Amino acid sequence: MRKFSNFAMVISCFFFGLSCRSSAPNPFPFVIWNEENVFGISVETESKELYDKYHPLFEKYGYSGNGYSWEGHIRLVLEELDPALIAHIDFDPEAGSFFARADSKASQLRFVEILSPVFSNLDKLEVYLKKADRKRIDD
Repeated sequence: MRKFSNFAMVISCFFFGLSCRSSAPNPFPFVIWNEENVFGISVETESKELYDKYHPLFEKYGYSGNGYSWEGHIRLVLEELDPALIAHIDFDPEAGSFFARADSKASQLRFVEILSPVFSNLDKLEVYLKKADRKRIDD
């Protein structure tokens, strides 16, 4: 698979109008895109909208809410709800963003199908933050 930098992928999608958004039902807060057999998933954790919404909740439980923190919590949710999917996701977070690549369109859509309902609802997300194993979260 051709390697793309996360930043370059997002910029390319934005500026060149590539097929970056999906017809998947409500992937919020995730953004998904497809380009040359790359099935990307991202969250701009430091965007004002997302930071203002999520930071107080992550902070309440002692997490930074950075991209690495999101990865750790996403892995824990997936371990509970669909552990087999983890083998189909290549995680590549950064301090200010969460990035991942799925190995297929089906895996990408399954990712947002499982995680969007949890991460778009702060009450549901809080349930997972409360019970997260802190030793397994790279914050």
